[in-house]
Amino acid sequence: MSCWMSRAHLMILAGVAGGLLLSGCASRGGDVVRDPAIATRAVLTPETRPDPDLQRAVEAADARIRDELGLADDRRAFGVLDLVDARAALIRPDAQFYGASVPKIAIALGYFERFPEAAVDLDPAVRRELELVIKRSDNDLAARYSQLVGLDFLQEMLTGQKYRLYDAGHGGGIWCGKHYGLDTPRTGDPLDDHSHAVTVRQCLRYYLMLERGDFGPQASARLREIFRAPELEFHDSNFVTGLTGRDVTMVRKSGLWEDWRLDTARVRHGERVYLLAGATHHPEGGTYLARMAAAVDEILCGASDPVPARHRLALHDLAGVSGWKLAPGSQGTSETVTPGDWFNEVVPSWNVTTEPGDGFVVELRVGRAFEERWSPWLHVGDWGPAPARDARVTEFPGGAIDIDYFRSDQRYDRLQYRVTAAAGNAAPLFVERFAACVSDTTGRPLAVRPVVEPQPRPSRSDWQRNLAVPFRSQKSEPAEIAGRICSPTSVSMVLDYHGLARSTRTVADACLDAAHDLYGVWPRNVQAAWTFGSPGYLARFSDWAAVERMIAAGQPLVISIRVRREGDLRGAPYKTTAGHLLVLTGFAGDDLVQVNDPAGKTPEAGQVRYHREDLEKVWMRATGGLAYVLKPAESNR
Repeated sequence: MSCWMSRAHLMILAGVAGGLLLSGCASRGGDVVRDPAIATRAVLTPETRPDPDLQRAVEAADARIRDELGLADDRRAFGVLDLVDARAALIRPDAQFYGASVPKIAIALGYFERFPEAAVDLDPAVRRELELVIKRSDNDLAARYSQLVGLDFLQEMLTGQKYRLYDAGHGGGIWCGKHYGLDTPRTGDPLDDHSHAVTVRQCLRYYLMLERGDFGPQASARLREIFRAPELEFHDSNFVTGLTGRDVTMVRKSGLWEDWRLDTARVRHGERVYLLAGATHHPEGGTYLARMAAAVDEILCGASDPVPARHRLALHDLAGVSGWKLAPGSQGTSETVTPGDWFNEVVPSWNVTTEPGDGFVVELRVGRAFEERWSPWLHVGDWGPAPARDARVTEFPGGAIDIDYFRSDQRYDRLQYRVTAAAGNAAPLFVERFAACVSDTTGRPLAVRPVVEPQPRPSRSDWQRNLAVPFRSQKSEPAEIAGRICSPTSVSMVLDYHGLARSTRTVADACLDAAHDLYGVWPRNVQAAWTFGSPGYLARFSDWAAVERMIAAGQPLVISIRVRREGDLRGAPYKTTAGHLLVLTGFAGDDLVQVNDPAGKTPEAGQVRYHREDLEKVWMRATGGLAYVLKPAESNR
């Protein structure tokens, strides 16, 4: 097996192809805003009075959610501290609960208290292990570090005057009296004999001190890095579930044991930064915490528009060089591709040069670095007489291939792909390009936002034009295929625009995927265009500025739309469609988009203008902005 990805030819683009060039992976220092006034304005002592307006709003949400879930008053505590306006809302903040995994935040602090030199020069392996203690709640590592620090030391730190994170005179607080996963030694907290305990007030105080740097400037900075750990995924529960779909970043530590469900977090929504803590002892506690987090975010920040999907294009591009040579029967496997962001969907495409009658198969797999595991190799497409397989794997418990792309409810951070040449090929084949457009459509919060370099918007005169793409109607073809070939008809229009004219029927024959009996399988259409001389790839567009850059560069797009309701696409020659492709050719003013819609029987009916807002609904939202980017023959990209 050969490994054929060259780092020199791998580019990661954020947004879409030709869009924003990624300037770096998620920054450990990014997305942290500090207001010096917080140090003097925000306090949370037993004498702190809640803000009346915020308290009323939070209590109303609490009462409604508790009643709906059947949650008794003494089975929950909740608190929020708004760091921008220095106001709090507190519900039973000094009621002590079994803390489950939340007191691991004390172990991380205790490490830097016991070994202050580590805050100056932290061993990367130690940082990684502490990240796993906080963000993945690793019990074995937590026990290792609590043993290293010592339970007596932790308890003196928590009860001491320096931090007073456990205050027996005011309800208790954060307590760590046992190594996780070990029965002995055990020292229960002074009030309730919990091996691990928390109160809402003390959890909020911990985050407030962390925000202000009260644990020491260097130790606080290290702890903030450890809490962020952007390369580790959140557990999808409690506050994370409640804030999914809202445009926030967060760091948090949650806990779960039997019916105890707890969560703590620092949340940023736009310019608003606030702290959350909640503790429950009820089977529906996780739902309570999720709904309270959503309610608080709406109280503080208002209604939230759906979080737009994030798209990145990993482009392995060797077109115009030599391609990767694969002899008959051989297989090429890429290096690990790390797009720099989490994803739950992958739209692959490729340009592979073969002799007529030769074939190959393409597979991919996805993985997570922190788990050090991969999915099985998943079949995503083939060409010609494909290599024989005992079974084509297209799904596993963590996701599946949906005809032409990978989708999952889970998120991943890396992928690989491989190409296998059929043993019966007459000649070597050449892999010229492989593109993987990865997307995060989950809306789940991140710890920090990946840093991207913005691209300037082209001048209006460059994109307010209509590219001279010749029109073709799919209705002109034989009746038995006319209703099925919108995709190859659109491809044939762009080929004609690039001076590579082929008959619509010829293109359709090349695009037909016999395994699915479909003409519109996305990567197969891109490969078919390549066989006629047009290099290309699949991408997703989530904003109009990126589309404008394409038109300004003279690049039309074949876009995939879905019209669910009559009236969603005004002026179209159809009322609804479960799936359709057309060519986006330009703009007429700010509000109208020029298209060649192959469903039109004549140029007059097919060369039309659609409203931007309509296309945004039926394209960017309905299909994730999927487009074929088919380039001129002389283009390498």
